[in-house]
Amino acid sequence: MAGDLIRLERIGFLRAGGWTLKDENLAFELSLMAGATHLLYAFVVGDDVKSVGKTTRTLKRRMRGYRKPSKTQRTNLRIHREIKRLLESGHTVDIFVLTNESPLQIGEFRVNLAASLEDDIIEKLDPEWNGG
Repeated sequence: MAGDLIRLERIGFLRAGGWTLKDENLAFELSLMAGATHLLYAFVVGDDVKSVGKTTRTLKRRMRGYRKPSKTQRTNLRIHREIKRLLESGHTVDIFVLTNESPLQIGEFRVNLAASLEDDIIEKLDPEWNGG
């Protein structure tokens, strides 16, 4: 069976950026799709998919939620800590995305590819940070 990252790349996931530490604070860089919306994203270490999520907001805005989460955002806080822990131990944490470039439509209703795929990808890959 192919590795988890290869499985995501086969369906169109691309590396859009990554996480870094700047003065001990979490930071991210996005070289692709910063302004894209309605997408799936994954945090990847090596070829290990750690987390998969979706957003209807821009990718840049969603990543800001992980960079500087509020006290009430439990999932963002937990993943923030995990990313920071890995970076501090010398690992690279990449951001991969799958966009909804060719939106499907049924009648007047748009099908959100990201929303449709998220649950099944999480079920099949069982990423560690998605709660397994």
